[in-house]
Amino acid sequence: MKIIYLAILISIFSCTKPTLTGHWKCDNTGFAKALNKNKELQTAPITEFYDLLKIQPLEFVFYEDGKAKSISTKLSGTVSEISLTVTSNYDGDASRFLLRDDSDPSNDVIMTLISMTKTKMVASFDMVNDGTILELKMDRVK
Repeated sequence: MKIIYLAILISIFSCTKPTLTGHWKCDNTGFAKALNKNKELQTAPITEFYDLLKIQPLEFVFYEDGKAKSISTKLSGTVSEISLTVTSNYDGDASRFLLRDDSDPSNDVIMTLISMTKTKMVASFDMVNDGTILELKMDRVK
């Protein structure tokens, strides 16, 4: 009987849902959507976005206390971090999160989880102030 209980406990712990908490680094396979000067929505590979801003792929760190930070590293090596407050279940949708810039609430971002495993995540980031949308694919940093 103890073996059955042990087997049940092991299966419960091995089937736990992946968590957002942790350090995530984007790869180069996502895309960006933004309005051009004619107010038309254009889609481009995320690498064009990175090239335009002269940055390496973005990184995000999510903490258990509802805080997070985004990390961007310029090609020159300069690192910029933005502290964020994370609101889960945004608009009643468990896959949506409001990421609020602690220093400038006008820079709100709505993150929508598209898929997540323990080591991979795909999410859409909608910049509320200008309508730019980034679909980013990330790997968990160990």
